[in-house]
Amino acid sequence: MSDFPGRPMVAAVCAIVIGAATGVAISVTVTGWPSDARQMLDIAAFVAVPIAAFHALLVGAPLYALARRRWPLTWLNAMLGGAMTAIVPAASWFLISLPGAIADGDFGAMLRVTGAALVWLGAAGAAAGLGYRAVRGALPVATV
Repeated sequence: MSDFPGRPMVAAVCAIVIGAATGVAISVTVTGWPSDARQMLDIAAFVAVPIAAFHALLVGAPLYALARRRWPLTWLNAMLGGAMTAIVPAASWFLISLPGAIADGDFGAMLRVTGAALVWLGAAGAAAGLGYRAVRGALPVATV
C-alpha cells in the first residue's frame, strides 16, 4: 500500500464519519427514533459528527500518539483504541456524576443508562478505530 502525505488526515476523517454513522445506526436500532431518514441525517451531521470529532481530537489523537510508541497499529489495537476513545469521556462523566446519583438514590438507574451508553459508545468507537486502520494501513511501532 503506497503512502501519501494526506493518508493520516483522510483516515481520521473516515474514522469520525464511521464512528458517527455507527452511533446513529445503533441509536436508531435500539430506540427506533428517529424513524425518518431526513431526521437521522440531520442528527448524524449536526450532533454525531461533532461529538465524534471532539472524541477523536481530544482523546483519540493523544491516545494514538502514546500507543504508537509501544504497539504497532494492528486491527485489534485499532479496535481497542477506538473503543477507549469513545468510552473514556463517558466513563469520566459517570465518575463525576456518581456522588450526586448516590445522594439522590438514582444510582441503579444511572448505572443501567451509563452501562448501556458505554456499550453503545464502545461499539461506535471500535468501528471508528477499524475504519481508521483500514484507511491508514498497518504501521510498525514508532521509533521516536
